[in-house]
Amino acid sequence: MIYEKPIVADLPKLEPATLLVIGQLDRTVFGRRFAPADKIKSLGNFPQLGKTAAKTIPRAELVEIENVGHVPHLEVPERFNAALIGFLECNN
Repeated sequence: MIYEKPIVADLPKLEPATLLVIGQLDRTVFGRRFAPADKIKSLGNFPQLGKTAAKTIPRAELVEIENVGHVPHLEVPERFNAALIGFLECNN
């Protein structure tokens, strides 16, 4: 999906409960080298993108993890696992 098209329009169509775990330091931008220099600063703001996605996805739960980047499941596995297990227990 990263290479083919934006998926924002599809987010409201998601039916299952959805867990979004967002590291608040995440500023990852796939394809950064192809973006115009004046646009790069506005790309990859995952804390804001997470909030927007959570409002758009009907059954979304947002977990924001401070001081963590793009891979919270590797950076802070205990916090990630606690969020995931709690989510699964509530949505089983």
